[in-house]
Amino acid sequence: MSRRSNGEGSQPYRRKDGRWQQLIRYTTSAGEAKRHTVTAKTEKDLKAKVKEIKARLEHYQPPTDAAITLKEFAETWITSGLAASPRKATTINWYEQITRSHIEPGMLGALKLRTIKPTDIDRWLVGLREQNLGQSTIRSCFTTLSMILDYAVANWLLATSPAKAVKRPQITDRHEATHFTVSQLNGVLRAAEASRYGLLFALIAATGMRRGEALALTWDDVPPREATQGVLTVTATLARIGGELVRTPPKSKKSERSIPATPEALHLLAQLRHRQNVERIAAGGLWSNEQNLIFTTELGAPCDPRNALRAFKQAVTTYNAQAPEGEQIENAGLHTLRHTAATIMLQNGVALKTVSQILGHSSIAITGDIYGHVEENIATAAMHALSSAIRA
Repeated sequence: MSRRSNGEGSQPYRRKDGRWQQLIRYTTSAGEAKRHTVTAKTEKDLKAKVKEIKARLEHYQPPTDAAITLKEFAETWITSGLAASPRKATTINWYEQITRSHIEPGMLGALKLRTIKPTDIDRWLVGLREQNLGQSTIRSCFTTLSMILDYAVANWLLATSPAKAVKRPQITDRHEATHFTVSQLNGVLRAAEASRYGLLFALIAATGMRRGEALALTWDDVPPREATQGVLTVTATLARIGGELVRTPPKSKKSERSIPATPEALHLLAQLRHRQNVERIAAGGLWSNEQNLIFTTELGAPCDPRNALRAFKQAVTTYNAQAPEGEQIENAGLHTLRHTAATIMLQNGVALKTVSQILGHSSIAITGDIYGHVEENIATAAMHALSSAIRA
C-alpha cells in the first residue's frame, strides 16, 4: 500500500449503540500497514475527527498520540532505543540513571505521552532546580527527556515532541577549577602515604590523569620494569556499570593519549610493581588479575573508584587536622589532583595546547575555560615582561 492511500477506509456508519464509526487505513513511516477506528457521538463530530486524523496522516504523523504514560514508555526506551545505541556503556548507564531518578518519578512520569505539554516540562525543570541540582545535571535531564520523546515520535506514538517548544537549559555557573597549592598538595600526599591508595593519588598528581583512567591502567600501558624513559598510554577508564567494575573506552578520542613518563612516575610504578608482587605471592591461589591491572585489591581485583574517593577524603581530613592556619582545604575531590597538575604545568610556562593534550581534553577551548585564571596570570606576567623590554 502506497503512502497516497493514507486516510482511505470505510464509509461512516451508525452502530447499534447509536455512536458513529469509521475505519481509516494508513501506512506508517516504516512502511507498516495499519488501521485506525474513529468513533464519535454524532456524525458531525465523527467527520471533524476524521478530518483531523487525515490531516495528521498527510504529514506522515500518527493518527493519534499514545495513551501510554511517559514512565512506561521510558522503560521501553531504556531497553530498546538506548540499549541499541552506539554510545559508550558509561554514557548509557548515565542516561538510564537520569531517567529512573529524575524523569520517571513524579508528575511528569505519570502523564500520558499525548497529554504532555511544554508547560508540563517547564514545571518539571523548575522542580529540578528546587532540588538544588547543578545546571549541568539539569541540562542532562532535559537532553535525556528530549531523546525519549524523539524516540516516541520515531515510533509513531507522538506527532511532535513537546520538548521542541522548550528552551534548552543553559549553563551559566561555570566555575574555574579549584586546585591545591604546592604545599597543600605535598601535605595531602604525605597524609595519604599510609593508605592503599596513596600511590594512586601521587600518580594522578604526577600525570594529570582522571581517576578512572589511572585505575584502568594495565602493565601493558606503561614502560617495562627496566625502562628509564617512555610513555604511559591511556587506553581505557574504569567505571561501575550495572554493579560491575568494567574497563571501557575513555571519555573521548582525545582521551586516548600518551603521557611522557617522568622519573617520578617511573618511581611510583616501581613501588606498585613491588607491592603487587608481594601481594600476589601472599594471596597464592586466590590471586586473580586477569586484566593485568596496576591498581588492584590484595587479591588482584579492580579497585573501586568509590573506595579511592573515600580514602582521599580521609587524607584531606588528616591533613587539615595538622595544617597551618589558613592552609586548610575545603571541598576537594580526586579531580582536584588533576586540576593541580594542570595548574602547576601552566604556571611553569607549559603551553596551553600541550596541557590540553596531556589532560586529554576534547578541545583546547575546554582547557582555556577551566584554567582561565591561570592563563590570565601568565598573560599579566607576559605583558609586564614586554613593558620591561620596551623601557630598556
